[in-house]
Amino acid sequence: MTSGSHLTPLFLYLWVPPAGVRLGDPSLLHPPPAGLNGSFMVELSHSGHIVPLWRSPAASPGTWRPLLAYTGRIHGAFQVTFSSVVSVALDDVQFRNCGPQSPWSCTPGERPCLPSGCVAPVRLCDGTEDCGDGNDEQGCENFHSCPFEEGWCIWAADAHQSLSWARNRSSQVPPAPARPTRDHSTNTPEGYFIYVAGTHSGRAELVSPTLAANGSCHLVFYAHLHGSDANRLNVYSQMEMKRELILSRAGDLGNFWFRQEAAFNGTKDFQIVLEGVIGKDPQSSVALDDLILSPGCIPQSGLLSAPPTEQPPGPGPCKDDQFSCDSGTRCLSGEQVCDFEADCSDGTDESQCGASNFTRGLGGWTDVSVGRIQWVGAGPDPAPPGLSLGHAPGQMLSLARATTPPLGPSGWACTVELRFDAGPRGLLALAVADAAPGRWLWHTWGNSTTAWQHAIVPLGARERPFQLELLAMEEDLALAVGSVAFWDCGASLSRPSGLTCNFESDLCGWFAEPGAGFEWRLCVGQDHTTGRGAFLSVDPAAPGSRSRRARLVSAPQTALTPSDACLSFWYRLKGPQIGTFNLLAKSIGATEEVLWTRVGSQGAAWRRASATIHQRLLLPSFQVTFELLRDGFAGTVALDDVALVPGACASPLRCNFEEPGACGVSGGGWVRRQGGSTSGQGPPQDRTLGTLEGHYMVADTSALAAGQAAPLRTGMYLPLGGTHCVGFWYYLSAGDAGSLRASVEEEGWRQTEALVVGSRQRGSWRYANLTAEVSGEWRVAFEAEGPVASYVALDDLEVTPGSCLGAGSCDFESGTCGWRKPHGNWRSWDWAGAGADGRHVSVQVGVGHHTARLASETLEGAGCFRFRYRMAFQGESAADAELRVLLSSPQGERVVWWAAGHQDWAWQEERVLVDSGGEFQVVLEVGTGDWSGTGTIAVDDVGYAVGGGCEEQRQESGGEGSSAPPLPWEAAVVAAAACALFGGLLAWAVTRRCQKKCWSSEAPQFGGFNNVAFQDDQVRIVELPVGAPTD
Repeated sequence: MTSGSHLTPLFLYLWVPPAGVRLGDPSLLHPPPAGLNGSFMVELSHSGHIVPLWRSPAASPGTWRPLLAYTGRIHGAFQVTFSSVVSVALDDVQFRNCGPQSPWSCTPGERPCLPSGCVAPVRLCDGTEDCGDGNDEQGCENFHSCPFEEGWCIWAADAHQSLSWARNRSSQVPPAPARPTRDHSTNTPEGYFIYVAGTHSGRAELVSPTLAANGSCHLVFYAHLHGSDANRLNVYSQMEMKRELILSRAGDLGNFWFRQEAAFNGTKDFQIVLEGVIGKDPQSSVALDDLILSPGCIPQSGLLSAPPTEQPPGPGPCKDDQFSCDSGTRCLSGEQVCDFEADCSDGTDESQCGASNFTRGLGGWTDVSVGRIQWVGAGPDPAPPGLSLGHAPGQMLSLARATTPPLGPSGWACTVELRFDAGPRGLLALAVADAAPGRWLWHTWGNSTTAWQHAIVPLGARERPFQLELLAMEEDLALAVGSVAFWDCGASLSRPSGLTCNFESDLCGWFAEPGAGFEWRLCVGQDHTTGRGAFLSVDPAAPGSRSRRARLVSAPQTALTPSDACLSFWYRLKGPQIGTFNLLAKSIGATEEVLWTRVGSQGAAWRRASATIHQRLLLPSFQVTFELLRDGFAGTVALDDVALVPGACASPLRCNFEEPGACGVSGGGWVRRQGGSTSGQGPPQDRTLGTLEGHYMVADTSALAAGQAAPLRTGMYLPLGGTHCVGFWYYLSAGDAGSLRASVEEEGWRQTEALVVGSRQRGSWRYANLTAEVSGEWRVAFEAEGPVASYVALDDLEVTPGSCLGAGSCDFESGTCGWRKPHGNWRSWDWAGAGADGRHVSVQVGVGHHTARLASETLEGAGCFRFRYRMAFQGESAADAELRVLLSSPQGERVVWWAAGHQDWAWQEERVLVDSGGEFQVVLEVGTGDWSGTGTIAVDDVGYAVGGGCEEQRQESGGEGSSAPPLPWEAAVVAAAACALFGGLLAWAVTRRCQKKCWSSEAPQFGGFNNVAFQDDQVRIVELPVGAPTD
C-alpha cells in the first residue's frame, strides 16, 4: 500500500471486552484480563522501519470506541500491523485521504498539484507535502528550515533554565511512553528532533538569533505534546527588555506531530523564544521538529537583552492548589471547583466550567484542535454569541475539539443541554473523557437547515475528574454552539425516591445511562398504562448506535422494609432479531446480579413480569437496572408501569433458571447447575440458551436410596382459577435412565398424578405438558427417581392459560408451546400479532438471503400434520421466498411440503401425512433468497394427530391473522344465512365482518402495511384477567 499524502489517517473502531462476561454477551466464553495495559498495538512498517503508531491505555472501557492514527507521508509501500496478547475486537477499519486530492479549479495565488488539487500560499514550503508530486515543497531556497538532522541550525538552547532542550532520535532516546516514536522530517525512528529533557517539572527555552522587524516574518513548526494535561508550549517575541506571548498550546494533544504557525508583526528587532513547560508528570512529552522561518525572517548581528526575570508573587491568601474567591476572603479546595455546586458567593468557582451562553468569552472551554479547523469565539456584532468553527494551521484533516476543565462529581440526574446549529452538512458530537479514553455521548448531523436546535444529553453520575469534549466538522464552517447548560448535576442534590413509575410525566427515579446512541428514550404511543401515553423504549438498530448495551439505572434507593421486595413491570420484547433483556440489582458498592432475563422475541403484546429483590441486596441501599444487550439488531424493547412493593413476588409463570432463586423452587436433591459443569451429572447444555453457560435444575438420582424420589416444588401461583397448561423441558440421562413425575398441588391437596416421563425418552431435551384445573392457590410438584449413575434435569418451565394441546400442536396465542428456534438460529422467527386477529409466528423477508427454522418437540408415529399459513408479498422477484415443511430425524432430513412466492393475502390451510418410522421433529423452514420484494411468511394453528386425518377436505380460512378454527363450507353458508336475518345497519355490519373472517381473500386496498409484520404496534390494551399474557 502506498501513502499519497501526509494527511493519511488510519481510522478504526476498537472494542475491548470488559473484565466480566454476563449472560447474553456474544462470543465471550472466558473473562479477559481487566485493562489492556499497552498490550494492544498498531504498528507501521515502511522502508525497513517499524514505527509504533498507537499503544493501548491501561483502561478497559468494554465498549466500541473510535481510534485514529496518522501514518504520515510515506514514499513507497507500507504495511499496518495490529498485535495483541489480550481479547480485543476491531471493526470498520478505513484508510482516509490516502490518494491524491480531488480535482478542483485553483483560485488566484494557489499552486496547482499534479495530478490534481491545489495548495494555498500559506501551505507552500511548510514541511508538509500536500501535493502528490511534492511540488509544493520545491523552490524553497529562501526559507530557513531546521529539521535537526545535522544539528541545531541557527537555534540555541538556553542553559540557564531549570530544564534543557535535548536533540536525539526515537531509536536512541531514553524510553518513555509519551515521547515521539518517530520524527516529523523523515517519519522514521532514525530521524532527529528536540525535546524537553529532565526528571522533574520545569521549563526549557530555545532562542533564535536576532531578527529584523519588517512585519513579514512567519514561523512554521511541528510540535508534539503528549502524556499530560499540565504540559505547555509557549512562543514569545522577545524584544529589548520586553517579552510578548504570541502563541500558547497546552494539554495532551495526542501522540503525533501537528503543524503550528506564528506571525511576528512588531516594529522592533526581536528574537523568537520557544518555551517548553513540563508539568506534574516528568514522563510526558514536549517536542519540536522542522522549524521553518519565512524569507521575511532576516537574521541580524548581536543579541538582545532579555527582560528581567519575573519574581514570583508573594504568598497570597490561598495555596497553589486552592481557589481564591469572594475577593480573596475564602479559599476553596481545588476539588470544589467545577463540582456543579457554587461555593463562592459570586459563583466564580463554577463560572468557567463549560456552562455558558458565550456572551463573555468561552465559558471555560479550551480549543485543543490539531487539524485544519478549530473552535473559535463569536465574531464581532451582529454575529450571535457562541462557539463556531474557523480555519486552523494544522496539516491533518481531523475534527475540531474543545474541552472543559476537570469536572465532577456529578449526580444521577445530571443532563447537558445544548443549543446548536449543525449547519447544512456538519457533524457535532459531545464526548466524555474520564478514566477511559473519550466516549461519544451524543452526536447529530446537519440537515440542510441553519435553524437553532436543542438537545438534552444524559450525563448521569460520574466520579471526579472527567471532562466533556465538543467535536465538530463542517465543510463550509457553518456550525455553531449557542449555549451549554448543566441541569441537576450536583452530587449532593436530593435524589428521587421510589421506583414506581408509569413514565407519563417524567422518568421518576430512573436515569438513562449514556450509550453512544444506544439508549433508552421516552416515547409516546401504545403504552400499557392508558393505551395512548408515554413509555420507555430502546432500538438496537437506531442510527449511530455503537454501545453494546442500553441501561436504565435507578437512583440509589433506601429499602422500604428490612425484608424482601417485589419489583413488577410491563415489557414488550418484539422483533425477529431482538437481543437479551436483563433486570439487574445490587447493593451499593457490590457487584450487580441478574434477577430476570429474556432472550429473543416475546411477541408484540405487553407482558407482565416480576422479580424478587432479596434482603441481602436491599441493605443498606440498592440500585436496579434494566439492560438490553446489543446481541440482536431487528426489533425493539419497551418498558412501562414499574412498581416496587414490600414482600416477595408470587412464583413466576415462566422460569428458565438463569437467575439464582428467581423461580422460587424448593426441594431436596435438586441443584441449579450449568452445562459446563465438571461433575458430569447433567446435560452438556441447557435448553434456554443451548450453551455451556446456561442454567437448569438437575437431580442426581444415583444418590437416592432404593424407592426414594427427589422432590422439587414450584412456588405458589396466584389463585386465578380456571384451566392452565404447565409446559416444561426435561432431560433424562442416557443409558439406564430414571423417570420424572409431575403433578399439581392445590392448597396443600395433591391432585392425581398427571404425567410420568421415562423409558425411551432420554439423552436429549424433551418437551412435556399437563393441564391443571384449579380454583385456589396451587403449585407444580416434580419427583425424580432412577438407578445408579443417572440424573434428571428440568428447564424452561412455563404456565399459560387454557388447556394443553397435543404434542406438536400450538395456536401461538400464549406462547410457542413446544416449538423452538434451533440454537444458532433463534432470532429469525418472530412470535407476532395481537388484538382481535390473534397471534402467530412469522418471518419478515426482503432483507437479504437467510434461512429461518422453527422446530417442534420430538414426535413419533405416523400421523397428520396440519397448519395454516400465509405468504403475502409486495414487490417483484418474490419467487425465491419459500416455506418448507421438513421431517428431521437421526437418519437425516427430507422435505414433505413446500410453497414458493406470493400465495394469497388470506390464510391457507394445509395437511401433510408424515411417517418417519421412528422419532422425528417437524421443522418449518423459510428460505428468503435475494429478492427485492417485502412481506412476511406467517404460520398459525399447527397440529399433529397420530393415525391420520389428512383425508378430510382441506379448508381455506380468510381474514388476516385469525387463530379461530377454520369453518367447514356448510357452516359458512349457515353463518351467512344467519347474518341475512338481521335488518338495517346491523345486518350490513355483521355481514361485512362475517365475509372478512370467512371468505375474503382480496389484497388490502392500501400499500406498505400488513398486520403480520412485527412492526405492527396496534395492540389492544386490556386489564389482566385470566388468560392475559404474563411472566
